[in-house]
Amino acid sequence: MKKISVLLLALMMLFAFTACDDNPNDETPDVPMDTLTAIFKAVISDVTDTLISPTEGDVSVEGYEVSYKYTATVSSAVVSDWTVEVNATKEGADSISFIIKSEDLGKTIDVTIGENTYPVAANDIKGDTIISGFVGDDDEEEKTPLAN
Repeated sequence: MKKISVLLLALMMLFAFTACDDNPNDETPDVPMDTLTAIFKAVISDVTDTLISPTEGDVSVEGYEVSYKYTATVSSAVVSDWTVEVNATKEGADSISFIIKSEDLGKTIDVTIGENTYPVAANDIKGDTIISGFVGDDDEEEKTPLAN
């Protein structure tokens, strides 16, 4: 009888380990980080000529129709702070939206994909995108004034 109860206990433990998820709340988005980075890079490329002026526009990235709003704080033709608001839609895919600011670099921002919100490192979205003329703490940024 003892052997059978030990066997049953071992069998229950086996089912307990295989039935439980490590962390059911630890979901990852279906959108790859490369897509978020490509969206941000396309937006910055689109506003490069007007970095000192607020700009709204649309770009297309990997099948997503991306609308954005870019604003910047400028002093002596040098961008000191910037904000990019992004909304992206694609037929048959979840929509994407996020707001990233220069002050967020090194921090985590919320990215909404479909109905879910995910914490994402702002530096991961920014990637190696250079915002010319930006003066800040990020060593990758060029620290030269913008042409008038």
